[in-house]
Amino acid sequence: MKSIEYPNVVSDLVVIEFRGGGRVGFTVRPLGAGYYRLVIWPEGLPDPSLFAHALFCFESTEGEPLHAVVDMRGYRARPFGVWQWALLPTSPSSSPLDDLARAATGFDVQARNRFRVSTDEPRGEVRCVAWSCHQPYETEAGRRAVLQEDAAEILEWYAAEVDAYQPHVVWGQGDTGYSDGTDAVDFSNQVYDQGDWYRNIENRTWLRQEYRRMYRHFWSLPQMRRVLSAFPHLFMWDDHEIHDGWGSEGRDFQPGNIEMFRIAKEVANEYILNAGPRVRPDGAEAHQAYLMGPMAAFIFDTRSTRNYEAPRDRLISREQYEDFVGFLRSLREATSVRHLVTCTTVPFISLRTWVTALASRAPNAVNNTLLTGIRDDVRDAWNSPGNISTLTEILAALRWFMRERPDVSVSNISGDIHVAQAYELHIPGAPRPVYQVTTSAITNRHHPPDLVAYLAEVGDVEGDTEYVEGIGHVRRIWSTITDPNVLLMQFRTDEANYTLKVWDTENPREKELSLSA
Repeated sequence: MKSIEYPNVVSDLVVIEFRGGGRVGFTVRPLGAGYYRLVIWPEGLPDPSLFAHALFCFESTEGEPLHAVVDMRGYRARPFGVWQWALLPTSPSSSPLDDLARAATGFDVQARNRFRVSTDEPRGEVRCVAWSCHQPYETEAGRRAVLQEDAAEILEWYAAEVDAYQPHVVWGQGDTGYSDGTDAVDFSNQVYDQGDWYRNIENRTWLRQEYRRMYRHFWSLPQMRRVLSAFPHLFMWDDHEIHDGWGSEGRDFQPGNIEMFRIAKEVANEYILNAGPRVRPDGAEAHQAYLMGPMAAFIFDTRSTRNYEAPRDRLISREQYEDFVGFLRSLREATSVRHLVTCTTVPFISLRTWVTALASRAPNAVNNTLLTGIRDDVRDAWNSPGNISTLTEILAALRWFMRERPDVSVSNISGDIHVAQAYELHIPGAPRPVYQVTTSAITNRHHPPDLVAYLAEVGDVEGDTEYVEGIGHVRRIWSTITDPNVLLMQFRTDEANYTLKVWDTENPREKELSLSA
């Protein structure tokens, strides 16, 4: 087994986790081993009566991150909008007050930043940012990993957008790191379909370390690290945090590949699936749900139990579906909620039905030659033959909810497909359309060729309407965007606004698209 040589070095990581309800979580992974203290205090006011702290012990330089959750609700009598944190080496005998003094003066501090948090839930306006597909590397000379030419500049643009928008929460909608993104950083293929590698404990330890190194390197890029440590985040995983197309091919469930999945999920729980308001913290799936001001969000997990060739429940379990239906029922009387947002890593609709029908059933010989292995990508689609029944059930639940609450706008936010799009889904019997907005990719520069997109995607240009089996009539709102992009979401009582910020790689400058629901 060969470890990956990334072109960037790892840094001390502190990631702010979205917990909701006035609580803030922290994922902490410094460079070294030993004792560290995280100190948090109101900006400019290191008052001993107002600070919070957490003591960590890291046993090795390559181990897992550790977590702390701070309840900010105790500060409502003296609400502070901006807080500071600092991470510094310490010892068990060191006084927290002494460490606060060191942190406030900057002495021996390894990492620090500031963040905004409200001790009460926002009411008038909720702001969210969404992105997916962070893969900033490419392979040079057939073997060496380098940063993509524009990656640093794009991430700097992204960091500036987030800082200017000041969101309450940032959604990382899957593919937050790639185990197989480009040849030079592809480590999962060293074990995928490689026989009984998993019988050797050293191989399993190596793979666990590579998944951990993936997150640490992908997130250590300065601009990404700056955003992660300044704004509350929630994450969902998709295939590339495991292996390309995970769960869409029968061979994914061979013994060695199942062990690869088990290790990938163990590390994903350390870095991403721990953050966010999980519906079932101890469950097999990591779906999340929360209410904030006038919006309600349900974030689906379509990888943890995914099996395209299973007899039923191929995308999500029956348990997750029931949790979604229960969430909708709970919103029936929640009169303050005016916007429902579902998050799916893969969009409800993108490909034409005939494309999903043909490619998802292609024989292995055709898939491996003429289709160059894209069958798993097509099987990822919600409207592929194996998944359409789940999509139909989800849309039926949404139709029921919209009839019960016709005053609530409904939108689906997604990523995965390395392009950005927007559609109106007109579900038969629903009183209003469902808006689907896809934002992808933030740094990944690989997307379908124009001809393939023209043949395969629903709707060629803005305004095109098609009937899609299992959904209804679908109208395209935005033409396909292939440049790096990120979605800004604003929810007020009377309106939801979606603004797609786009980095134009041909002529580096910003452009944007918007819609209101």
